[in-house]
Amino acid sequence: MGTKRHIMTPSEILQKHEDANEYHLHDVDRKWIIEAMEEYAESHSQRLETLAKLLAKTWFYGEWEWENPNERIQQMIMQDLGYYPFKDEDEMICKTRVDENLYKEAVDKVALRNPRTTPIECHNSSNICDKEKAINLTAVEWLFDKINDLLIDFSEGNISAAYYGIKATEYKYHAKQMEKEQSITDYKHGQNNGYMYRDGNGELIQAEQYYNETYKSKP
Repeated sequence: MGTKRHIMTPSEILQKHEDANEYHLHDVDRKWIIEAMEEYAESHSQRLETLAKLLAKTWFYGEWEWENPNERIQQMIMQDLGYYPFKDEDEMICKTRVDENLYKEAVDKVALRNPRTTPIECHNSSNICDKEKAINLTAVEWLFDKINDLLIDFSEGNISAAYYGIKATEYKYHAKQMEKEQSITDYKHGQNNGYMYRDGNGELIQAEQYYNETYKSKP
């Protein structure tokens, strides 16, 4: 069994360099230098944690699985950090939330590129929350409402263009999943010469009436 590596404290690191250069600082100088070292280390740690969160988000929507030894190590580390796997999208969103200001900062620091025209299919999950399902909107109406909310936030300066693009893509996939679930539900009702069965009994109603009652379609 290998020997556990000793992790040096900021004071020990500074002492090491003092000894190596045969120059020792006064205690007051050591104090503020160590504080600066610790502040830098904390900032660096936060950046690395943000990278891990964004990677976890990418893995989730890409249904990622390791394929080579390096990626296997990545998965091991992400599992240790609690960023892989997630039981559902709600848990993923909760655990991978990052500072919104980073999206605005990235717009200023990273040059614009052409967007992907054929995005990877998202994780196949029932990721539409129960509250949204209960509204009984069509997938098109649900997507329209979500995009409209994003446009309002963007026009008021509450979100960046980068964040708008990320959420719009997520909503697109949600709407596709919602449309699939609704189509399956409609099919299971059965159809008989333009009539549909109601849930729980054998009563037949016209398909258009079923649609209007189920989805409460907006004018």
